[in-house]
Amino acid sequence: MTYITDPTKVSKPLSRSEAHDLTAELATKAYNKKTPYYTIVSNDSRILDIVPNEDILKFLTDPLTYIGQSKKIIEQVFTNFYEKKTIEE
Repeated sequence: MTYITDPTKVSKPLSRSEAHDLTAELATKAYNKKTPYYTIVSNDSRILDIVPNEDILKFLTDPLTYIGQSKKIIEQVFTNFYEKKTIEE
């Protein structure tokens, strides 16, 4: 949820470390309670103070819309290794 660290998107952004700790805490809580992540996040006042818009919160917590940095990582791997011999025989 890099969204909550972005000052161009939220008025009270968290530091990267704070966001990581908070989202990890909430993910662990959701896992342990066998409850959807959105349910846990949407009931947490710390998140609601930052992201009060329900539609944005649903989008951010939908695993089908989250790709994180995967596109950037794939592009970097492609650039670094495409058509290059990576294993010596």
